[in-house]
Amino acid sequence: MEFTFGAQPVVTQTDHELPPFVELTNEYIEVLNPENFNSRFFAAIYPTSHNQWAKFCVATGRTLPSDSSFGRGNLPVANIRDIDVCHYLNWLTEVTKVGEMDANHEHADKTFAEYNVFLGLPELPYVINDDGVFLSDINVKGFRLPSVDEWEFLKADAEDQIKEHGLDAVAVHPGNSGQRPATPGTKMPNKYGLYDMIGNFLEVCVEYVTKKD
Repeated sequence: MEFTFGAQPVVTQTDHELPPFVELTNEYIEVLNPENFNSRFFAAIYPTSHNQWAKFCVATGRTLPSDSSFGRGNLPVANIRDIDVCHYLNWLTEVTKVGEMDANHEHADKTFAEYNVFLGLPELPYVINDDGVFLSDINVKGFRLPSVDEWEFLKADAEDQIKEHGLDAVAVHPGNSGQRPATPGTKMPNKYGLYDMIGNFLEVCVEYVTKKD
């Protein structure tokens, strides 16, 4: 069943829609040289879309955010709070199976939340309570926002691309978009294969404070 919001249909199914990811573990370790990092590092290739967010809203009984009359579909979702993003990432961790990221994993049939419990890690990436939002453990398996340093790493060669190819080739911006968002992937990807790291919509990163018991 579909409901239509403006001109864009949103499929109201409660199953999640996992965005495409690229693994950057080797590059992450080489560039950031993290201490006590015991995981694999993946990055979403595109910003989260209205369609992906709608699945979360339907599954959890939330109201769809405004589309500011731009339309929905695969356009980047906006008008959401940072805390809602953390709830969304916790939810993805609860419903996504390890095999969706790594089909050959020995625990492919477990969700990431179940796999965390198996490993003795916190079940979900974020602890959300009246005191605020905390990253439960840097090595928790599942989905989280990048730190500020990770964001700079993921942004990679964006400025060099602009110097070489021009802003219009790299980014959706007010001067080439009619001040409207665009479907991700219409401009050049960066060297890691990530799109819209500059322009289109503001994106969220954080400075983490890990909660200690």
